[in-house]
Amino acid sequence: MDSRYLEFIEYLKDLGEQQNVTRMIHRLSTPEYDAMEIVRIGLDIDMEMSDADKMIYSFWQKGWIEIRVIENKGRNGYSKEYTLKVRLGKIVDYFAQERRERSARAKSSFSMQRIQVLT
Repeated sequence: MDSRYLEFIEYLKDLGEQQNVTRMIHRLSTPEYDAMEIVRIGLDIDMEMSDADKMIYSFWQKGWIEIRVIENKGRNGYSKEYTLKVRLGKIVDYFAQERRERSARAKSSFSMQRIQVLT
């Protein structure tokens, strides 16, 4: 893994935002399920999280999720301020496109199944 990405993940953990970002990505990728519903129906949460982790890495690489560290010099010395930037529009567009492609593949697969049944 890229050491800058590992640093990014550490900042996310330190800020207490890793679960929020993971949850946001999971909710955007599967909007038909509520997070508590997923736990109730017993889906494999570990797999869901690893998929979200892969997406976080991909989105970080694209610059859609980033943390900026701003160092300030004050009377009491230096301080650091962290800003989490999420390009939500880009992420929403990505998932919308993915759903359209998945839907098109499903329609194509369904059409092929109907043709095979009719012959």
